[in-house]
Amino acid sequence: MYTFVLRPQNLSNKANWSEVQEYPAIKEFSRGFGSAMGANEPDFFKDLFQNPQKLGINLEQNSYFLFNSDINMDYGTEVKAQLIAPLADAQKFEAVCKALFKEEELKNKSQKDGYNWLQVQGFSLAWNAKVLFIFASTPENFFAPESQEMNYMKQFDMFQQTINMDSQESLNNLKVYNDWEATVRDMGAWLNYERFMRLYAQSAEGLNRELGREAAMFMREIMPLMLSMYGDLYAGMDLSLEKGKIVAESKFYGNQDYINLYSDIANSKANTKVLNYLDGQNTVFYTYTHFSPEGTYEGLKKLAQKKAGPQSDIVERLFKFMEIFIDEKASFNFLKGDLFIAFNGLSMQKYVDKDYVYNEESDNYEMVEREVEEPLPNFVVGASYGNKKDILNLIEIVEILGFATKIKSNKYEISLPQSPKFYLVLDGNLLLFGSDKDRLINGKKYKKMDSKHKAYLKNDNQTIFFSPENAIALVDRVNSLKPNTFSERELKEMKRFAKGLKDMSVHTYKPKNAPYILQEMTWELENKEENALNTFFRFVNELYLSTQKGM
Repeated sequence: MYTFVLRPQNLSNKANWSEVQEYPAIKEFSRGFGSAMGANEPDFFKDLFQNPQKLGINLEQNSYFLFNSDINMDYGTEVKAQLIAPLADAQKFEAVCKALFKEEELKNKSQKDGYNWLQVQGFSLAWNAKVLFIFASTPENFFAPESQEMNYMKQFDMFQQTINMDSQESLNNLKVYNDWEATVRDMGAWLNYERFMRLYAQSAEGLNRELGREAAMFMREIMPLMLSMYGDLYAGMDLSLEKGKIVAESKFYGNQDYINLYSDIANSKANTKVLNYLDGQNTVFYTYTHFSPEGTYEGLKKLAQKKAGPQSDIVERLFKFMEIFIDEKASFNFLKGDLFIAFNGLSMQKYVDKDYVYNEESDNYEMVEREVEEPLPNFVVGASYGNKKDILNLIEIVEILGFATKIKSNKYEISLPQSPKFYLVLDGNLLLFGSDKDRLINGKKYKKMDSKHKAYLKNDNQTIFFSPENAIALVDRVNSLKPNTFSERELKEMKRFAKGLKDMSVHTYKPKNAPYILQEMTWELENKEENALNTFFRFVNELYLSTQKGM
């Protein structure tokens, strides 16, 4: 289900290893590694970090970790995992085995199909001059006396399947996987959605016990359609540690039907007016998504009908039944298919809190109202709308219910019990709901965001932004307005984790002519001249030193 790729050759020049190995945290890790592993000769591993070549693994080639799980109706989830690593020196690896395992355990070593074979401590190892396999799995029954032996049999089957695999079954025959793996930088993970759905189908069999036979029958009927829809979907995730930033990419692959569906969904334009409600000085977080409601509905309809196979008649009738209750034109023009949420610092807000206080004279609890002033986030939620008349009709219902009061043209105050005041505003074709009275009602302007945010909104179908720097400033302001909201220790820890971190942003879109949908995450670091791997090791060392000092 998951295939993980590690490229150690890409990491060799990304850190100052001679400096890193002198960090007290790394020295302590190296000293304790062997003992933590229960090694027969713990001292063998003391210099492992400084000299990883002693493992005998070829660090100039990719290593792979495969992870699969199945549902056993008697024992629950069964996990199977496999490590594949190229060897540079088999004798060095055998020296590792001697240091790791006791002599009586090594007596179980044998030869199987041209490989050294060793089953020890619940694992199975197979290696020759070129490659190492390590197999791990969960026992079918942890409590059965023979569970370890049964587990070893399972791992031997995994070994046989690996060395005897038909070349046609190999992942290397999947072109999109090969295209993706060629782009992996430091490490990556590949997900097969069909395998994931098959696991879900297995777990759905349990519905017969939980919800009854009818629910189980429904799931069995619908599952072929689900497997058909997910059969050509894959995701490839990639992580790269770079100078001054961490970059992660996820590529979602599908056949042309899915690419067409995404194009239908994404057939919309961003409403850049939302930038007026982001604060270039105080915005801690925002997310903006835009899509076409009509394109989404019609695209899903086309895809479901095409993938339904024998169930196509059911799917067609289902959509026709839904359309009896839906005025498609009015529905798709009510809200235009975008949504944004932003947190723009905070302000002191007053509201009336109600509580019950015991009155000794009346021997009863009486309700007492008191005015409370609290530092609360300045948030705003917004969406584009099409038909203003429909929006006003909805607001009139809220007014009749007594929750909304009109303040100015297109501006309303929302009152909820024991809550601060919120505000509802219509700005052109933008419907806004939030807490910042100065911005929404009084028209106070925010400082403009950097121009790159306009490009984000125009190019992305979804944008997510987070500023650790502004988050820490907000926490400091909360504590200044309401002392001791956060303890000194909590503030210190938050600042430690935010140290050196700058803006984080996530962007989802389809690159032109690409056979995939791309999601990019970039986390900027303060030091633009240093690789993120060095920054990571320095952070770990500082964290270790702080714990040694008792903070």
